[in-house]
Amino acid sequence: MWRLTQALLRADAGGTCEGSTIAAGPKGGTLVFSTPFHDTKRANMTVMTSNTAGKSWDVWQNIDPGPSAYSALVALSESSVGLVYESKGYGAITFRTLALPA
Repeated sequence: MWRLTQALLRADAGGTCEGSTIAAGPKGGTLVFSTPFHDTKRANMTVMTSNTAGKSWDVWQNIDPGPSAYSALVALSESSVGLVYESKGYGAITFRTLALPA
């Protein structure tokens, strides 16, 4: 799955920094991926989802258009995930709770 995700990001733009991938939702049926999604710098923290076991991905939310870097995801419940990431030019650590798409 990691190679498929990397290939997807290189084809579109971004993926130049570590990201996080988890299985979430009922029975882990939704893959969730976070990364700074920019073609030349660590910026534009974005979260994507896949309901096709990674065969296709949809941009779910653009979280932070500014500088952003390493991220980690955690399933909080069947309907939400937590995202923690470096923000503000490495000057802060930001945590967000995100409701999974229906």
